[in-house]
Amino acid sequence: MGHGETVTWVNEELFSGTAEVLRADDRGLLYGDGLFETMRAYGGCVFCLTEHITRLLKGAEVLGLPLQYDRAALEAGITETLTAAGFEEAYLRLTVTRGIGGRPSELEVSDGCTVIVSAREYHGYPARIYEEGMKLSLTDARRNDSSPLSRIKSLNYLDNILAQHRARQSGYDEAIFLNTQELVAEGATSNVFIVEADEMRTPPLDCGVLPGIVRQCLVGGLDVVEEAFGLDRLAAADEVFLTNSLLEVAPATWLGDRRIGEGVPGPVYRDAHEFYRGLIESGR
Repeated sequence: MGHGETVTWVNEELFSGTAEVLRADDRGLLYGDGLFETMRAYGGCVFCLTEHITRLLKGAEVLGLPLQYDRAALEAGITETLTAAGFEEAYLRLTVTRGIGGRPSELEVSDGCTVIVSAREYHGYPARIYEEGMKLSLTDARRNDSSPLSRIKSLNYLDNILAQHRARQSGYDEAIFLNTQELVAEGATSNVFIVEADEMRTPPLDCGVLPGIVRQCLVGGLDVVEEAFGLDRLAAADEVFLTNSLLEVAPATWLGDRRIGEGVPGPVYRDAHEFYRGLIESGR
């Protein structure tokens, strides 16, 4: 395969371009029965690959997915896909469905999961996101903090997609979810951090929060308090910033029509951004 092509790996077989691999009776297609991971490669290497695979394996345990590949095999498939594509800067997605068979309430399948890895070149978010800050809106939907799906990267992702689509149609960059207790949970595609008196805070996982990989890096390496808070504190924060593996760390300077803090990216955000970039440059 020529370098620079989008490449797809499906159960150990490589394809150029986007492979048409799902059967009409695949449970991922029928019921959203599966998981995914979104990863970013720098200099031809996937950053935090171990952490991404760990999260997927934990999600597979929650769903009882009969995953036929162990950690080493999944990592090898991802590396093979990225090498075949030849991208230095890349977006990779690992998708796992339960596979074929079974009535909706029956989770047993005979042939194992469908495992797909795709790699394409990645060009990053617009520079204005980091220079001016993101504009946030509040979605009417609520994150179900009592559901196990709130803490895994399930293929049931339409709540997130619809929230972000509506936000962008209205001129915003990201939508914020509250949970069923009216506490801040997360963004449609991101984890949320606020800054109060130079102290970073982020909602704990039991607020219905996906354990993001960048979030994990910041909580593990910086002085971050995991604390539940409501919309009032989000709006009144000195700074707000968001994280995900493609976005990295980005400031938010507007919530609806209200300016956050001074309305410009702040010093605590910059420190967090520089810390994360340092992890990338050192390869952890």
